[in-house]
Amino acid sequence: MPEKDNGNGLGSPHGSAAAIGPAGGRHGSAGVDGAAGGPHGSASGDRTTGGPRRRPERRLTAERIVAAAIEIADTDGFGSLTMRTTAERLGVTTMSLYRYVRTKTELVGLMVDAAYGRTANGGAANGGASSGAAASGEAVSFIGTHWRERVWELARADWRVYHRHPWLLQVPESRSSLGPNVLAAFDAALAALDGSGLGASQRSAALSLINHFVRGAAYDSIEEARLEAESGMDIEQWWTERYPDFARRAASGSYPALARLVAEGDYVSPEASFAFGMERICDGIQALVDSSPAAEPAERHCLSCGVPVARGATGRPRDYCSPACRQRAYRSRAG
Repeated sequence: MPEKDNGNGLGSPHGSAAAIGPAGGRHGSAGVDGAAGGPHGSASGDRTTGGPRRRPERRLTAERIVAAAIEIADTDGFGSLTMRTTAERLGVTTMSLYRYVRTKTELVGLMVDAAYGRTANGGAANGGASSGAAASGEAVSFIGTHWRERVWELARADWRVYHRHPWLLQVPESRSSLGPNVLAAFDAALAALDGSGLGASQRSAALSLINHFVRGAAYDSIEEARLEAESGMDIEQWWTERYPDFARRAASGSYPALARLVAEGDYVSPEASFAFGMERICDGIQALVDSSPAAEPAERHCLSCGVPVARGATGRPRDYCSPACRQRAYRSRAG
């Protein structure tokens, strides 16, 4: 019995070549007998309720299921993706999908991995630094020779993939997909910081900071494009219409800092704001490199109570000695 379709899927900020990627690009609702293309080659047909037997036209595969799911998420939005809508796109019964994908969570994990692999093989400029290794085992190649240049390549590549597949921003990242593309991409991202002088945990934290910044900026950009499409008014037109009232309020005396901004009239474009943020992140990484040794401390201490903290079973460093200390720290920040 297949698991209930109730998952949200797993995500990751980086990806590489298609090992699980869709074979054949976009597909329409080609009539497919879900059983005919099963893993055991069964030739029995599926029937819709009260309807005729479907004619098998193409073999159902995991790759085709993932490709159809990506098409739905790209065109109709992540909220429209279910096992049922995926089956309808392929022209098969919902139950036939469970022969290849056990749950929606698993499907979304495969979509994430395939989306990055598709982007890597789709001709991203200069190969895309966060694209990772090619399916054939091709080595990752960065254009930049300095870590700062390579970090910029990573940021631009992630920006592209989020705009190609906006639904990736709705996939939780806390428990990342462990597909081959995602793992190769994370490996490439870590390699981008070669020569920076950062330790392993510092590299991971720096990449997390960069990814959070790029995700936030990409979300704003994608939402602005959506609002422009819905309203027929771009951001310049929107501000032109509202600026007189904005300037009047700024000059009222209630908002002195805002009044100075209006007086200077030096507004930053989204592109300049993105560049400013990335440069400051790189400056911060450089300051860390300049001010601290690369070696990590031999012993870590709980951020809440200060007692020594052992590494977890996976070897990952821990910030708190117990769930109670973690909750206490979260409550203090929330307060």
